[in-house]
Amino acid sequence: ARYEGTRQCQTEFGKCASLASAFKRCLQEYLNSIPDPVVYNWIQSKILALKACDIASERGQKTVLKGIQTASGTQLLHQFHFNRLQKIETLLLATPEMHMETGVLTLSSGQMTIQISGSKDPCRLQLLMVRMNFETYQYELAASSFYYFDAASIDAIVLTSPIPKG
Repeated sequence: ARYEGTRQCQTEFGKCASLASAFKRCLQEYLNSIPDPVVYNWIQSKILALKACDIASERGQKTVLKGIQTASGTQLLHQFHFNRLQKIETLLLATPEMHMETGVLTLSSGQMTIQISGSKDPCRLQLLMVRMNFETYQYELAASSFYYFDAASIDAIVLTSPIPKG
């Protein structure tokens, strides 16, 4: 009884760590391009924060899925970026608009300016959509084709991905 609280915290932490690990495995190929050596720790910290948004469940029973379903969890998820050092909005000076039902991401701001320094090669963007089972940690990944561009002004970027099955 003395260590019941510790066991409850370990159970929640273990589930979050397994989910973060599965998420990282799913996106490993893409995460390798992020110049951040602690990207897994960043993902895990955000998953733990999402779990903490589950205020309806008792200690030891909190889940990421229930956390995402809260208003604060949804807001936290929408603000998440894989690259903690640079958000896409600062690179593109535009706010992305995502339509989950259709798999369409639009970036526009009238005359969008791309802020790229030191790159002579064209840049590319790709939309990835992941459907993750939070119980089994199985996932389905779908991706749009690449959108190639250089450091010139662009009116709009539209990326379309199939919706993952499941």
